[in-house]
Amino acid sequence: MAESSDMIEVTVKTLDSQSRTYRVRGQLTVRQFKEHITTSVEIPVSKQRLIYQGRVLQDERTLADYNVDGKVIHLVERAPPQTSTLPGPGGAGVSPGEGAEAGSSSNSHPPSSSQGSPHDRNGNSYVMLGTFNVPVNIMDPQQIQV
Repeated sequence: MAESSDMIEVTVKTLDSQSRTYRVRGQLTVRQFKEHITTSVEIPVSKQRLIYQGRVLQDERTLADYNVDGKVIHLVERAPPQTSTLPGPGGAGVSPGEGAEAGSSSNSHPPSSSQGSPHDRNGNSYVMLGTFNVPVNIMDPQQIQV
């Protein structure tokens, strides 16, 4: 049986501001800890991301490695992998990563507005909602391009 000195107390805070405190062995791997908390946080292990001091905890390391005894770890849910196809040359669907030119980076930029709605880095579509006016006395009207 493990001695009480091997036990640590870890608080897990979720995005909905709920905090849960667990008393576990410090030698648990992060993966084992995720399995331990999965029923109470209602997030599958594969979607859990634990963050401490701005760093994502790696599954193969132990809680003791991160010195989290008495500390707060933040839990966020990973976004599901994108399984949609992207428009390819000639309108054919191309899965992400397929059809890349040799030597090109797999981290491609989001599609431009000519290929559909613009996207931010999280894959969210956006539209322009309006414009704003700038006083003419701060700009030379001759330099304004329309």
